[in-house]
Amino acid sequence: MAPAGSRFPRVQVLRERHSIIGVNNHSTPSLAGRLRSKLAEELPPRRLYHVLGVEGLAVHLAGQWGASAEKAMLAALLHDAAKTLPDSEQKALMMDSPVFTAGEEDLAHAQLWHGPAATSLAVQEYGIQDREVLEAVAYHTTGNPGVGTLGLVLYVADYLEPTRSFADVSELRREVLPLPPRRAALAVARRKLRHIANRGRKAHGRTIAMEQWLRDTLSAD
Repeated sequence: MAPAGSRFPRVQVLRERHSIIGVNNHSTPSLAGRLRSKLAEELPPRRLYHVLGVEGLAVHLAGQWGASAEKAMLAALLHDAAKTLPDSEQKALMMDSPVFTAGEEDLAHAQLWHGPAATSLAVQEYGIQDREVLEAVAYHTTGNPGVGTLGLVLYVADYLEPTRSFADVSELRREVLPLPPRRAALAVARRKLRHIANRGRKAHGRTIAMEQWLRDTLSAD
């Protein structure tokens, strides 16, 4: 639970409210509990509050968009599981990912390694084999053309969860969260690309491709 006076008092409420919604597989709460306990031991408080915020919003969006709440819960808890590991460990885990093949561009963006790396931890430490969950975790930062609804859930939840405090995030939440999944993800992708451009950096090609794919599929509907 966030300490008294924390900027993140809603996170525990979100976790308690959403972590039991729609859970029909009795093993999922037990596994989610193991994950939360491990994360509480290994992550600094701010990162832990972020993960719990993502969990709450992801389960909410899963219900809203017709995805599995159980899978959303697991993907959210896993997505930053490798975030605090040394780069060398993240890279080794990424290269061993069952759902992600690193290209030259990936190898040049160390800040993105933690997603694919977490998929290896998911398999090795928790026995999670669900490809939908693993792919959502692997691509939660950049997105990926063709990603399914669970991947869109995590992509949006990671960016808009309640501990995020960047400028106009409240307005962005009001605009984006009521939207259907691909339109919400497109708004997030566009915002990410603008942010990267404003910082004078080059966006990862997968983020650009994600935005293009979303535009194309929405235009075709």
